[in-house]
Amino acid sequence: MFSPEATVPASLVSRNTKRRQRNPSDDSVALRHNPKRLRRSGINADTFEPPPPKTNGHVKHAQNVPYANGHADGSSQRDAASDTASLAIRNLASRKPQREKRGSRNEGTVLTKNEFYVVSQLPTTPDRLQAPQGSETWRAEIYNHRGFALAISQEYALIWRYTQDSTSIEPSKPLKIKLLHPPANARQPLPLGMLVPTSIPEEPSLLVVMPASGKITYWESLSSAASADSGRQKQQCAQGVVGGMMSGEVVTSIIEGEPHGFALTLSSGRVAHITIGDLQGKPSITTQYLRGDGTQSVGVFGGLKNIFSSASWRRDIAAVRAGFSAHRGHRQLVVATSKGEFQIWDLNWNGSQSLLCEIDGKADLLRSLSEGGDVFQDRHDHQFEVLDFTFSPTDLESKGPIRPAAKGDCQLWVLTTLRGRDSSQYNILGLILAAGSLTVNVVHPISCYKSPLSSDIQFKPQILVPEKGFAAFIVFEKSVVLISLVEVEESPSSQLKLEAHTLPDPFQDSIEYNKTKPYRNIACAAETTDADNSSSCVLMVHGFGMIRFLARPMQRNQSAVDRATVTAATKIEQAVFFGNMPQDLLDFSGRPEISFSQDQIERAAEDVSDSILKGVSDYIPREMPSVEAQLQRRAAALGDLIRHLRQRYGVLGRPTKWRLLWDAEKMAAAQKLWRTYQTNQNSAPKKDKSYKNFLAEVVETCSEEYKTENQPEKFETDGVRHYFINDIWRLECLLPYTDLTIQELLEESAENDVETGVTTHARYISEAIEYQVAALETAFNFREANLRSYDLSRESMIDGVLLQGYEGLDEPWTSTGHVAARVKDLTERALRFLDDAEESDEAVLARLTKNCPRQIELFNRTQIEQFRWLKAHSDPEMRATGVALQEQYFDLRKQWFVWLANVGCGDDALRLAQRYEDMDALVELVDFKRTNAQNPSALPVSDHVDVAPDVLLQKCDEEIVSFFAKYGNPWADAYFSWHIENNRAGRILEQSPMYQKALTAFLRRKPQYAKLRWINEVVAERNYLAAAESLQQTSERENKVWNKKIELSMAKLTLLAATQQTHLQNDVTKKVLSQTNRSVAIITIQEDLYNYMEPTLRSAIDADAEAILVMDKFKAVSAHQHFISGCMKRNVAHLVNRDIIEPEDLIETLIYMDAEGAEYYDDYIDRRFFLALQILRHLNLQKSDPARHQLLEAAIWRRCYIQDDWESINRTEDKEEEQTVAETERTMLFVTAKELFKNDNLHPTTAIPPPTSLLPLGTSLPSLRTSSRYTAFQDSDLVPLAKDLEHESRILMACIQRGRLEEVYVGVVEAARERLKNEMEQEAEEGRRELEVLRGMKEKG
Repeated sequence: MFSPEATVPASLVSRNTKRRQRNPSDDSVALRHNPKRLRRSGINADTFEPPPPKTNGHVKHAQNVPYANGHADGSSQRDAASDTASLAIRNLASRKPQREKRGSRNEGTVLTKNEFYVVSQLPTTPDRLQAPQGSETWRAEIYNHRGFALAISQEYALIWRYTQDSTSIEPSKPLKIKLLHPPANARQPLPLGMLVPTSIPEEPSLLVVMPASGKITYWESLSSAASADSGRQKQQCAQGVVGGMMSGEVVTSIIEGEPHGFALTLSSGRVAHITIGDLQGKPSITTQYLRGDGTQSVGVFGGLKNIFSSASWRRDIAAVRAGFSAHRGHRQLVVATSKGEFQIWDLNWNGSQSLLCEIDGKADLLRSLSEGGDVFQDRHDHQFEVLDFTFSPTDLESKGPIRPAAKGDCQLWVLTTLRGRDSSQYNILGLILAAGSLTVNVVHPISCYKSPLSSDIQFKPQILVPEKGFAAFIVFEKSVVLISLVEVEESPSSQLKLEAHTLPDPFQDSIEYNKTKPYRNIACAAETTDADNSSSCVLMVHGFGMIRFLARPMQRNQSAVDRATVTAATKIEQAVFFGNMPQDLLDFSGRPEISFSQDQIERAAEDVSDSILKGVSDYIPREMPSVEAQLQRRAAALGDLIRHLRQRYGVLGRPTKWRLLWDAEKMAAAQKLWRTYQTNQNSAPKKDKSYKNFLAEVVETCSEEYKTENQPEKFETDGVRHYFINDIWRLECLLPYTDLTIQELLEESAENDVETGVTTHARYISEAIEYQVAALETAFNFREANLRSYDLSRESMIDGVLLQGYEGLDEPWTSTGHVAARVKDLTERALRFLDDAEESDEAVLARLTKNCPRQIELFNRTQIEQFRWLKAHSDPEMRATGVALQEQYFDLRKQWFVWLANVGCGDDALRLAQRYEDMDALVELVDFKRTNAQNPSALPVSDHVDVAPDVLLQKCDEEIVSFFAKYGNPWADAYFSWHIENNRAGRILEQSPMYQKALTAFLRRKPQYAKLRWINEVVAERNYLAAAESLQQTSERENKVWNKKIELSMAKLTLLAATQQTHLQNDVTKKVLSQTNRSVAIITIQEDLYNYMEPTLRSAIDADAEAILVMDKFKAVSAHQHFISGCMKRNVAHLVNRDIIEPEDLIETLIYMDAEGAEYYDDYIDRRFFLALQILRHLNLQKSDPARHQLLEAAIWRRCYIQDDWESINRTEDKEEEQTVAETERTMLFVTAKELFKNDNLHPTTAIPPPTSLLPLGTSLPSLRTSSRYTAFQDSDLVPLAKDLEHESRILMACIQRGRLEEVYVGVVEAARERLKNEMEQEAEEGRRELEVLRGMKEKG
């Protein structure tokens, strides 16, 4: 900044050679250790030390080249060197010849970054600016080519070198300067200030303008400006005033115009030219207004003239910028109005000005916007406005360095807007002003920012184009837009995209400030550097400090199209890695103009999560001293990722949410696995050099396909550490090797004839379990605990395993085929090892015994998740595999729970059985515990308790009883079934008072235990009706005739006992008794049928021969009826074996018997159709299943009708009356009808159906399907039956047609009634006669 040895100019010092003795309190920032130096510098004892050249990377511009930010290099007009240095405020006493070296930039704290840009906070901002007091406001200016920053409040100015490194041993303090002529009140605008280059590069001058009063103060030396003595401060400055200001008119900006001149813009639209030196170089302030005719007006009267000739200056000025210097002492000044008018002025160092050209470019600008820009359709409803402009650092046509141009010519980048009520369209236009005309070279629409400018805006938008020229920064009050100015190179591909309207716009992005904080931009400036090809700008943010935006150049071989879009992954990464920083300047919630499709968001989220998990993210260092710290950072990033996704993008697809959760839980598992590894490593024997941690063995054994190999040439020797840094994303590939490693170590020892000791073997298994449990148990627990965080709270889950909903999900990494299989193998290995271990080894095996229950629990989780996922798969083979695995799992689970108890973990086995509600295993474990309670000496040492056996038994019984209340029927079913199947039925009946209610309910639910139920109902419940029901249920499943008859008889006796118990027959008793009687009647019919066939069986040599004999003798089935013939063979086989025949099968057996083979009980064979009808009546299907009843009834009567030759009976022409009657009475219809009338006392309950009504019944597949009997039959089985019945229908049809059966059947039935009536009357008459004979004999006697 400046050297302490620099002298104060004589013109200022001579004004007051006498200096009063000052009190140290007069200067709050001064140190009084060296009075001589204080005489030279009134700032403080610190000084601004010249740092090494090019600290801020400034590149000296050629004389005729404009600055990109519009500020001229004033030092180019001076003799001093133009290279600048960063400001460093040092303590003079501690100055050293060699200071620390600094790079071209001090990056400070990175607020965000990506492949396109970096935003960082500079560390040298004064604390007062970072945290303003109350409503304190500041105006600021940044001078990047000097490395200075200036901030001005109502009363003070702060100056500091912002490029100073915050890591300096002695950080600098800002220079505080009290202003002269401060504003009268806080409502007046803040003062304007500017640092003016001097012959001493390290110490600029200071120019301050009061906007409202127009008073100007100029200090040639900051030493003079910083003086605490107001008198001295005034004496060493030059003062002036902006003449001719109107009432209410204020100065709005100040621009450096030439070596001794500046341009002031006023709120009225006037521009004033100020010079701060006279022709002799002495400080002198003069003001002149720029006028269109080039004349000059000086003084008060000239100011009045300017006021009254207002037509030429009343305008809304958008920006004023100083351009290049065409000649020594001259400077180009460009004025742009909001309406698109441009003026180019030539300013002379002596205070004269001339208007070179004036161009109204609004029409050209609007035309270019409509042709190449993004404009609204209703453009007339939007107001066009030029907001700002800057000089182009590169030639807009050649894209090379800017070349010297003719006087009055320049190239600009102009920021315009089309203001709307709800939104605005911003555009950047590249202009060439030459020969008094305007040419638009390029238009860049801004699509990422369309917020309208508010009416109370305090910071006007500015455009900054750093000297590299490939990017522009659009600085709004609370946003910064970065847009690429690189044009797409012409190529066939780009031409095709252009014609198809798919060519993307140049890269652009909007960086927003936190809307909840009062952050806003108050100053900005483009930077220049030769450090790299990047472009950057520096901003002053109110309430935060200074920040730097750095635009990164395109990579080699990268085109503009490749960088054309901001990806969703980029936005997500920025929010994840920088959204939770203490520096809360930036807002990462995104703008509505930058949107992505749901698929892009989900794919980007998965990619970001994947990069974090794999450790390849650019935002997390791969190598850190602490692996746990590195894993923690990755885990935290995954947590930040899902929080941002839910807050910013709302609902994600379910598969995506699950993939993100799996990544997060895998990272949590890695953290736990690393801690377990460290614990085992720390507890390892230090003196045993041959000891190697088991996880290190696992990593070494793991296939190269599943890990990244170490690189010894890079001194990577720690395989475990290398795995956690690089390969934890495929943890599911490593976990199976925990079991495989044991196998390989044992085989290796066997090959080397080295016996693996029990201790070593136990350690292998125990550590393998610990590592599997550490990873998988943590993953399952993390999953269940974080469902809500991943918006999966509606998922049904127990112990981290989904109950359902696996459709559409990838295979869970916690239960892949290899993981689940190896967890199972390791569990079996551990149980087998403990089971085979000798008692002397129990002390060594304690650790393994402790780990076994957790491993079995892990086995349950992985197996359940695996078979559930497989069962939900779309592939039938996968589903079948899942079913098989499920069955295998249930068998193994029970076995291993019991096995776990046998190796000394009885309590854990009970806990696991209860947790998974494995009632079968729980029954055996409870019995195991109860048996051991009776014999405590048989318990394992670990389970020994000093409790009396009777107390232990009582506790066991109480626990058993509690399970009935806790688990209900599942426990009761398992408990009682296990005892019955293990021949312990007597035990549960003896102990029934403990659980009588549960036992009764169980037996009533289980028909297969009906005999036990009968005993329980009679003995314990005294419920004879229920006992009878149990026997009846037993008879329904009974296969032997004799047993069923006994059971039914006992049921009938029990019902009679129930009647005696209640002294009446209620509806239930009557119903059960009726059902029992019907069952007994059907059994009686089957016994009578067997007795009828029994004589035929006597000649058979075995059971098979009996069936053959019966079929040969009694079969009446046509040779065409193959299906019915097969049914008859089956029924006859059951009959001769004394097996129970189903009632419907018994009906078929009766109706398909042949009467011609009868030798005994001829009257029985004649009654077979009547017996079949009786069976049908006992079945009682009329109401419960009428279709089934109808088909059975039709089958009986159809067979009955076709038993006789009705055609022969119908031929009566050569027969006597008696013969015709005799033939009719021998028909099966007559006999059966007579039996019915006899059974029903001449009033049958059902009518005999006409023959024609029977023809269609059962003769087709649809007809058979109406019966519930054939529900389970396949069509292929029913078609043969329908054909057989159709054959019978054809026979019946012949009887109807040729034997006139339809006409005669009614007469036959009536004849049967009359015959039975006559017989009954005759029997009655004979009975009366016998009674009279007996009565007469009694009278005689």
